[in-house]
Amino acid sequence: MSVADGITLDPAPQASIVFDRNDRPVFTFFRERRTDVPLDRVSPHMIDAVLAIEDRRFYSHNGVDFFRVFGAAWADLRARRVVEGGSSITQQLVRLDALTRERTLQRKVREMLMAIAIEQRFDKSQILEAYLNRVYFGDGYYGIESAPRAATSPRAPQT
Repeated sequence: MSVADGITLDPAPQASIVFDRNDRPVFTFFRERRTDVPLDRVSPHMIDAVLAIEDRRFYSHNGVDFFRVFGAAWADLRARRVVEGGSSITQQLVRLDALTRERTLQRKVREMLMAIAIEQRFDKSQILEAYLNRVYFGDGYYGIESAPRAATSPRAPQT
């Protein structure tokens, strides 16, 4: 049995939006404000920005960017505390979907193994799409489609 057998890239829970008769949103029901969107509907500029910030070598590693992991570990050792993250987008996706946020070596090793297994099972576009639709963008908004709505949508109570 593979480490990634229990992992799927199915859509995460999404918000339900209620519209008035003029097709204007009135309110939403949600646990997480999220509206999934296919990768081909995401601006290439946004994709480039996310990759530049989160995982510059996304298309050239197998789920774990060992250069980044070792660089982050070195920075953390020099500072004697955690100052830099070294997780690839695939590792972050694993953490979002399957693991806790506890900071232990055991969890990090499991995250790396699962990321490598996911990269063998899914292609890069599927992984990037899943990540962009799950990642937290602040103010209660999850996913690349919901994030810009924070500035324009009325604040709806969670139900």
